[in-house]
Amino acid sequence: MVGVHIAFWTTGNIVVGAWLMYIGTPIYNYFILYDDHNIEKKNEKAFMTSSMFYIPMYAYEFAQTCSWIYCMALLSTNWKPDHWIFENKPETWFSYVIFCFVIGFFGALSSLAGHELVHHKHWIHKLGGNIPYMQFLYTHFWEEHTKGHHKYIATPEDPVCHDIGVNAYRGIYNAATGTHIKSWGREVLRLKKENDVKEVSLIMHLTQNRMVGYQVFHIAMLTTIHHFFGMGGLKFQLCYTFQGVFWLEMVNYMEHYGLRRNQDENGITESVGYMHSWSSVSSPVSFRIQRHADHHAHVFRPF
Repeated sequence: MVGVHIAFWTTGNIVVGAWLMYIGTPIYNYFILYDDHNIEKKNEKAFMTSSMFYIPMYAYEFAQTCSWIYCMALLSTNWKPDHWIFENKPETWFSYVIFCFVIGFFGALSSLAGHELVHHKHWIHKLGGNIPYMQFLYTHFWEEHTKGHHKYIATPEDPVCHDIGVNAYRGIYNAATGTHIKSWGREVLRLKKENDVKEVSLIMHLTQNRMVGYQVFHIAMLTTIHHFFGMGGLKFQLCYTFQGVFWLEMVNYMEHYGLRRNQDENGITESVGYMHSWSSVSSPVSFRIQRHADHHAHVFRPF
């Protein structure tokens, strides 16, 4: 991400840095790194308790947050910063689309770092991991992912797991809408249980329903962006939101397409195993998310 912005500041071309990643990453994977196995069992505990893995995750989130704010300032219709890093900006409709596409893609990559952090038990890492999802107005994801997706993976109950024949665009739409619906339903059940009631009142929804809180937060964030950066910043935020959700659910689509867990004659679903999610060659660019089947089979592993 830093390289993309440096290339943009010096050349005015936002695509240069992205192409360097697309060329450099496959070369790196092919000639330097081919990581298709776990560390040895005797070393696993030391790796699980190591703090060094936090460095790249939080570093990327920090860099991406700075990029997110910078882009809103660059495209702002309210604020015109007088600094050389704001001299180059997309001037045509086409260059604006390409700019938002590249920045949105790298923003979506930050959600992979966030994914690693939301699985941790400590609330501070859960909060830190949720920052990328907050930025593209998908704040419910952390809870849906840990309490819904990992429990119902490879079943019809999971909106991000799609049957064979469902195309990617339909799958992304189903996931984006379905995760909201599932999260709302889970909140309703939680409120009924905690308040010992059969029906959840409007007051309970407004004061205790997390999904309501998430939407209030999103509205407040959009209002703040519009106040400081005007319609230019708000338009960028909407493009950024679309990109973040699109790429996040596209990854989910590829990692879960066509896989289902079997049920026995009593309707009991089999345990989650390696065969219930797809993997590919591992890469540091995506924070090893390609080792996806291992993650679902051994969710207790922190990274």
